[in-house]
Amino acid sequence: MCHQAKRNKTIEVNHRLNQLRAKAKELLSSKKGLDHRGKHPIEVEIYLFKTAT
Repeated sequence: MCHQAKRNKTIEVNHRLNQLRAKAKELLSSKKGLDHRGKHPIEVEIYLFKTAT
């Protein structure tokens, strides 16, 4: 044992958060999500270029 705790510690899992993460991963991995992610850096770059000039 590497800690000096006087009692056992418990770990709580947020199941709702895990569900939301899984759903987000599923959506980002879909065809539509991959297309959207592929366009995003270009859109940001264009915006930054316009505001810099």
